[in-house]
Amino acid sequence: MQGAHIHASIGPVAEQFRLTTNLFIKAMTDVEAPRAMSRPGPVSNPLLWLAGHVTHFRSRLLTLVGVPRDFPWGSLFDTGSKIGPAEMYPRPEEIVQLWEEQSELLMDRLATLTEEDLAAPPSARVPTTDATLRGAIGYFSLHEAYHVGQMGYVRKWLGMSPIIDPPPTAQP
Repeated sequence: MQGAHIHASIGPVAEQFRLTTNLFIKAMTDVEAPRAMSRPGPVSNPLLWLAGHVTHFRSRLLTLVGVPRDFPWGSLFDTGSKIGPAEMYPRPEEIVQLWEEQSELLMDRLATLTEEDLAAPPSARVPTTDATLRGAIGYFSLHEAYHVGQMGYVRKWLGMSPIIDPPPTAQP
């Protein structure tokens, strides 16, 4: 929704979602399925699992803000789920496609939320300090940023380009 007005109390959080959306896409750019399942350590999560996990939680957020979305991969990316063989996971491009669809829906919906919506309790239990939808949205933003940061780390560990461009070097 181009040019839509987002309630001032969630404006910075909406901007974080926009930034996280772009960093997620950069993290998944040119990632091939076999590499996407590589793990930095025996208990670390692979890039593909992190991407699926964040996408799963974005589906949950959409449902919370009134845009119910089905998540096609069930509990495969739930918190605490065991990492299985690569064949049981979707291809990286499938996750990115769903992420892009969800991102557009999320930004459109955030632009329609009123103060009354934001001050109401969320429809599901979310660890917030204020027990409002506004707080729940903030929590989901933090959750995404945390895991997209992990995606950036794993991407660099794989020997790929960083998700945040380094600053230009100073010219003498």
